[in-house]
Amino acid sequence: MAYDPKILIVDDDQSLCNSLRGFLSNQAAEILTAYDGREALELLGKNEIDLILLDMVMPETGGPQVIDYINSQGLMTSIIVMTGYPSTDSALESFRKGVYDYLRKPFDFDELTRTVENALNEKRLKYEKERAEEALRKAHDELERRIEERTAELGNGRTRSCARLMKSWRIASRNELQSLQKPMKNYALKSLNERGWRRHYVTVQRN
Repeated sequence: MAYDPKILIVDDDQSLCNSLRGFLSNQAAEILTAYDGREALELLGKNEIDLILLDMVMPETGGPQVIDYINSQGLMTSIIVMTGYPSTDSALESFRKGVYDYLRKPFDFDELTRTVENALNEKRLKYEKERAEEALRKAHDELERRIEERTAELGNGRTRSCARLMKSWRIASRNELQSLQKPMKNYALKSLNERGWRRHYVTVQRN
């Protein structure tokens, strides 16, 4: 099954919301929009959202309440904060709550594109890794079942050779998992480097 991400854009500025939807239409993702926090909560409850671009200041239900909902429900949604009222305290609080990144309005669209692509790449690699691990687990269980059946048929004289075969399979499985983890680590390091300067900046500003 292919990875088909969903992006939710939340902003009470409808023209900006719709502009972002058009701008991100080349991301091979389904894009949803909400014009207030309440509508965002409804969509989060009905859909598995991979990435949310979230305005912080909105009437009634604001960005902080949406972030709290995502965390309280244990949703695996990456959060990119967008705000026209940036502050050091707001940025630090957002990062403490686990947001993926914090962007100031008006933002650079190239920076926004990189941030969205990095977030989706990390989600995609995690998805592919989980599917590969599940396939390996199923193959491992099936091999163990067949070896047990064959061992019973052949008798104890062949048990040692079967044990060696199992050991070889476990080593091969471990090596395969390690090879799957490398691309994900590389993407994570790249995006962390790009996001790290912002976290460092807001920390220095506060101090």
